[in-house]
Amino acid sequence: MEKRLNEPSITIKSWIEKWKSLRDDKAIINDDNDACYWLKDTMRIPPNSSLFDWSYFDKYKMNEGLEVFIEGFHNAPTKLPLITICSFNPPGNYYKTPKSIENVFFYSKVDFSSPQKSIRYEDELKILKGINPYDSWQLILDIKSVSMSNHIQLEDCGWSILPLFNKTDRGVYVNTGTFIVFT
Repeated sequence: MEKRLNEPSITIKSWIEKWKSLRDDKAIINDDNDACYWLKDTMRIPPNSSLFDWSYFDKYKMNEGLEVFIEGFHNAPTKLPLITICSFNPPGNYYKTPKSIENVFFYSKVDFSSPQKSIRYEDELKILKGINPYDSWQLILDIKSVSMSNHIQLEDCGWSILPLFNKTDRGVYVNTGTFIVFT
């Protein structure tokens, strides 16, 4: 906290310029009036919405990709360790016969110091690059419990669909938010 207090203040204009460079935004901002218009346009709330809609906040850039992070589960339906199998839909390679793990990744490093009902993962953030938003537009999250008697057994525990993109006439945006697992 102390480090943050000692950091130099950043002006709104310099913050906007930094944000524009990250988004490859070519808008020219000469004064505070231009900055207000830019902010209003960038942070635009869609019609018929009383709240800020984060689904129109971050335009998707294939070369930069998007980030997926599963922190864990609250009210886990089992005391066994949980893993999450993540696969793109389409094509859903993991669910085809024969199964393929191409374009599939896993969250499996369970933090065993976390409470049994609120399991956390120690896995890293996944950065997914080069996804064509018109080919792969959902991520299937398949949650399995892991038991190890004579051999490893995976049991269905829950699932969810994570919509990756929000396509509009203004472009393709990364879908953001918190998603619920069905058990």
